[in-house]
Amino acid sequence: MAGLDQLLLSTPAKGVIDALRSAPIGEYYEAALRDYLREYGLRQDLFDFTGPTWLEDPTIAIENLQSYLKSGHDARAEHERAVTDGVKALNAAREQIMELPESVRGQFEFLAQASRAANFLQEERNFYIQQRAMAQSRLLFMRLGRRMVADDVLVKADDIFMLTHDEVKSFSSRMLSEKEIGAAWVLVLEREAELEASARLVPPLIVGAAPSGPPPSGNPMDRAMLRFFGLPIEQTSGTGKLRGEPGSRGHVSGTARVARTLDEAKSIQPGEILIAIATMPTWTPLFGTVAGLVTETGGPLSHAAIVAREYGIPAVVGAAGVTRLIQSGQRITVDGSTGVVTIDE
Repeated sequence: MAGLDQLLLSTPAKGVIDALRSAPIGEYYEAALRDYLREYGLRQDLFDFTGPTWLEDPTIAIENLQSYLKSGHDARAEHERAVTDGVKALNAAREQIMELPESVRGQFEFLAQASRAANFLQEERNFYIQQRAMAQSRLLFMRLGRRMVADDVLVKADDIFMLTHDEVKSFSSRMLSEKEIGAAWVLVLEREAELEASARLVPPLIVGAAPSGPPPSGNPMDRAMLRFFGLPIEQTSGTGKLRGEPGSRGHVSGTARVARTLDEAKSIQPGEILIAIATMPTWTPLFGTVAGLVTETGGPLSHAAIVAREYGIPAVVGAAGVTRLIQSGQRITVDGSTGVVTIDE
């Protein structure tokens, strides 16, 4: 095992599978990795058709594994601690309401059980409906894209995502003339350029008129959505401090790693502080190795905040502009209790 761990740590992620094939009993671990990817590899970054799945690009999973080996993080032990802490917290809450009427205690028990059921269903929905459905749809279109490449309609398979559904049906259902093929290639190039230009745009903090007065409080769904999406907090320049919402309590200093996509986040090192626009369920394995988290969007009920609390790492969410204002390699301090990020260097 120690030899295989060393092999995994010393081999670039793209070469791990080939290295395992040539190592003693390495084929067993390669098969286990393949089994894992078949079961859990139907996921992508940010629910985007254009991003490869883990099944197509296993380096995302492999680099997560390498980070866990470097940090010595024991996910099973952490899960057991979280379960124990959760039971203690629940029992402590029950003691605090012991003297209250039975109707109140009954309501507390109902809400506690409903919360557990809802959290389970939330994760199941994320995995089976959002992640797997999106990934399987991508793989279907990629198969059609490869067929269109064979017919010289496209240059590469993922060019298909630059076309509308009607264009895909039109271009794949009949023989095209050389002029039509040339027009399709130009169309793809134009849309790729538009996509790249759009990615460089900085969106405004608020579209339309800024809200006036306190957030809505009468409708529970309004309150929940506000706490999920949060309100963007504009930064004050020249102070060395960035403000957001408290996402997960705690205080940590460390090296920042800016990652706007999951592909950029693959190289994050254990103990670094992740700076992201937002996180999705596919980012969750990173929480086991990072020391803290800061996101541009989201509120205290966002994915980033909830998972950071589950992993016990400090987090600040909804700090507008942080992926531009913080640079990878800078030393920063995250105060998840106050929602303040300090740039130390």
